[in-house]
Amino acid sequence: MTVATSNAAMIEEGYSLFAAGDIEGVFALFSPEIVWTIPGPKLIEGEYRGHAELAGFFAKLQEAWQSQELELEHVLGEGDVVVALGRHHIGLNDRTYVVPFAHAWRVVDGLAVSFREYTDTAEFERMLAA
Repeated sequence: MTVATSNAAMIEEGYSLFAAGDIEGVFALFSPEIVWTIPGPKLIEGEYRGHAELAGFFAKLQEAWQSQELELEHVLGEGDVVVALGRHHIGLNDRTYVVPFAHAWRVVDGLAVSFREYTDTAEFERMLAA
């Protein structure tokens, strides 16, 4: 694993680890008290606190979709705030849906302490209803 030299680089590294399926590596970048907020769809929405609840969220993702890839377009950092912009590529019902996202991160002492997703929750609900 490479050592991130900035908060933005550390978050970008986390996306690379996620893409490689290295969830243990991803969790190593998170504070044990991380607060993870997802606005929807209803199937996965909520606020997840700590590694145990977050592991439950990731398990829900595996059950919800046939496949998921994140296309990262930009990672911008200023101090302890990092914003990642990109697109979800979700496989569901033998179709692929593309839904844009903005992820807001807060990093303290080299660990992510909070994550909030901003996305089109209505599009996710339409996708699940199809």
